[in-house]
Amino acid sequence: MIDHIPADFGHWFAGLVDGEGSFGITMGHRSHRKNMPGCQFSLSLRNDDAEVLEYIQRTLGVGGVHYRERGETNRQGYLSKPRADLWIHKKGELPLLVELFRHYPLRSKKRLAFEVWARAVDLWTSGEWRGRWTSEKQVVAEEMQRLREEIKLARQYEPPDYPE
Repeated sequence: MIDHIPADFGHWFAGLVDGEGSFGITMGHRSHRKNMPGCQFSLSLRNDDAEVLEYIQRTLGVGGVHYRERGETNRQGYLSKPRADLWIHKKGELPLLVELFRHYPLRSKKRLAFEVWARAVDLWTSGEWRGRWTSEKQVVAEEMQRLREEIKLARQYEPPDYPE
């Protein structure tokens, strides 16, 4: 699945994702199914670096780049610059990222979130979510919710233990 991706791109992309990428597990992303799970990956850069996201999208052949022309006010009250986001969230596209980051591993603490997310992607893509809600779907949705909580724990800041 990743045979078309050059090695130098894979290493570079893994480094960029270590710093700027985000792995997410969603619950209830469709209004008629409050427990419907999903997985997503995003990478955000300022709009003046949008061509980097477009290059990534072309190279991977998945996802889409979306533009936010206006900045947003953050929690501290500062207005951010306009940004562009690469979103990958389709069931058929996410396994490529799992394979890619298994071949070109993340090196920062973000690798912990990735490992949880990869388990969620495997679980989510192995089932069929259309049609009637069943007890089997409920069991998988509950496991996805547990993984969602686990990914939050993996993201928590832990001060380093510096030698004295």
